[in-house]
Amino acid sequence: YWDGTQDYWADVRAVWDDILEHADRFTAEDDAEGSMLYMPLLNEGQAVLDGEQDADTAFSNAADVMEAQITVDGEPLEVE
Repeated sequence: YWDGTQDYWADVRAVWDDILEHADRFTAEDDAEGSMLYMPLLNEGQAVLDGEQDADTAFSNAADVMEAQITVDGEPLEVE
């Protein structure tokens, strides 16, 4: 699993590293359907492993989810 998804997870970890380094506080909310943040991120990783999409596309999708569900110091997350 790791060999096939490491680039995707490196990008996801970089976002979390930035949040943890710079934020005084953050929150992660479920989406409107009640989906917790981790499931869409895991699903994107699985799509990379299954060859359904490349790591960049998966990370772009994951970034959209993270921006929708994470606030940093009271503001929506902006993934660069």
